[in-house]
Amino acid sequence: MRAFEIHTFRGGKWKIDSVFDDKELALFEARRMDESSRYSGVRVIEENFNESSQETVTRTLFKGGRAEK
Repeated sequence: MRAFEIHTFRGGKWKIDSVFDDKELALFEARRMDESSRYSGVRVIEENFNESSQETVTRTLFKGGRAEK
């Protein structure tokens, strides 16, 4: 199972803003959010869950803004 999370940084904390099953849509929305300057940081995290091994692998696909990453 694969999911794409948009995380936003505000007030010194990262939080999950939204979750997508479509990579391109998540990246499009994250770039749009980053351009708005509403958040000091925006990132997209891809999560892959392997049901047979019960392990989750994550990687960052996009980093925007000025926040500590």
